[in-house]
Amino acid sequence: MYGESRNNQNTTEDSKGIYSIVNTSNRASYHLIATKANLNMAFGKLSIDVGGEYSYTSDRTDFGSIIDGTGSQANDFIKQNLAAGYINATYRPLNNLTLTAGMRAEATDFTYYKNGERIDGQSKSYTDWLPRFTISYAVKDLRIGLSYNTNVYRPSYSMLNNNSTYVSHTSWETGNPLLSSSTPHNINLSMAWKQTMLNVTYIRMKRHIEYVYMHMPDYNLNIRKPINLPDFNKLNIVLSHSMDIGFWHPMIQGQLAICDLKYGSPEESYNKPIGSISLQNRFDLPWGIYAYLTGWWSSKGNNNTYYMYDNASVYVYLLKSIGNWSFSLLANDIFGTQKQKHLTRTNGVNVTEYRKGASQLIQLSVTYSFNSKNKKKYKGKGTGSSCLLYTS
Repeated sequence: MYGESRNNQNTTEDSKGIYSIVNTSNRASYHLIATKANLNMAFGKLSIDVGGEYSYTSDRTDFGSIIDGTGSQANDFIKQNLAAGYINATYRPLNNLTLTAGMRAEATDFTYYKNGERIDGQSKSYTDWLPRFTISYAVKDLRIGLSYNTNVYRPSYSMLNNNSTYVSHTSWETGNPLLSSSTPHNINLSMAWKQTMLNVTYIRMKRHIEYVYMHMPDYNLNIRKPINLPDFNKLNIVLSHSMDIGFWHPMIQGQLAICDLKYGSPEESYNKPIGSISLQNRFDLPWGIYAYLTGWWSSKGNNNTYYMYDNASVYVYLLKSIGNWSFSLLANDIFGTQKQKHLTRTNGVNVTEYRKGASQLIQLSVTYSFNSKNKKKYKGKGTGSSCLLYTS
């Protein structure tokens, strides 16, 4: 796979009669080569998967800037070799009991070049061990599941390079080649009784990637850049209940999110919980039309380093299928109540962003499916889907 992107920005700023002209340009290109092999073996009630993956990725970014007639050019080159091996086993001792366990090991070799020169301090090799375990039990109307797993989230190419983007005469954005992948550890308990569900998830956030602000007093600038936060804990609780009343199918859901993150200089605590509630409704209308009406509200609170303000919205979605044709109509935030407002407070820098009205839209979609009845679906996972340097 190969991709390329270009971005040019020309800014003229007038601050009390003082003019400043800033031009920045970025050109990025990347390559990916990936392969995967998997062997499945079945022994009665036991099924085992053993396999391996390998990928090579590279990314080159050329960037330049001209500030009031003074120009500079630079380039970053990043390459990564990633090899992974795994084993997964599934055992069903009873018809209503399933046990799954597995281990994945990923060896990553990351090399960073600045203007053609290898930078040893930003090049690294490391290995991640990613265990997983699941037990699930179901009998009549009761379903219980308990799982533990570790995932990997890798930084995007743009996060890893050193190029800077001009925002204003007091604000720039840049990347961070020192970023490591994030590896959250998850413990999840799920319980369901008929149409009532409870889901509790504890997450140990390790090396979580987040954008923060830092102040450079010598240049009177605020810099926004991604970093690996200190390890912290998160707890998510979701409780929902659904009903079927004739042609009306409502579901009410409540959610509570809590974290204990501490970060920054001076150190800040980001531990105010966020609660939310939603009412989702499906109506089975005549002529095979399905109508969805959903309203939701969320409270103030912290989402990692962001302080989110209270919010609410209502949207309507209509769906109709005729043969191979599908028609849908979406009206989002129909009352104009949704506001995108949050505060970021890191390292003594406070930034508030407030947008209103950007969420309102009406969207009509028409889809036609060719040979939908005879279409064969590919059941495997894409090669390289777990080996990419970046995540989307």
